[in-house]
Amino acid sequence: MSAYAESYRIAAVSMSFELYPTGSSKLRSQPCAEFDELASRVRTLWRKRVLPVAASGNDGATNAPTIPACIPGVVSVGAVWDALIAPPPERSRTDPTAADEVWCKSNAAPFLALLAPGAKIVRDALPAACGQAEGTGTSAAVPHVAGAIATLRGEGASQTKRWGAAPWRGSCERVDP
Repeated sequence: MSAYAESYRIAAVSMSFELYPTGSSKLRSQPCAEFDELASRVRTLWRKRVLPVAASGNDGATNAPTIPACIPGVVSVGAVWDALIAPPPERSRTDPTAADEVWCKSNAAPFLALLAPGAKIVRDALPAACGQAEGTGTSAAVPHVAGAIATLRGEGASQTKRWGAAPWRGSCERVDP
């Protein structure tokens, strides 16, 4: 991916997977730097001015995203449920009728970077499903953030000192998991 970053003007890499190290929990309550090869690839992407964006996982953990969302330099993304679109199938963490609540199965942590819409998101599907399907979860939230990063970069956000974080710093509302 990093080899194509400049020629294709790649702004973000969207990751929606979890790693399960042998004999280890998939959840991490602290930033996890022990995955040397993956952390090295994250640093390479940053040098190429490409932001890695990863889903935090759907375990309902309030203090631990999954790997790779816990790796320093990765923009970790949790999901929110917008009750104005549809009533939540399960209770949210606080009020099941309030809009923009953290989805009850979205993993979170103090170092989680962002939340994005992740409920009842229409996406492409296999032809057998007539081309579209609905998805819910942190994987459905990641493309919103990757797309926003690409849009901000196209608008000149790459000129800031820390172009990856600066555009949204100070303009976000803090949400407690």
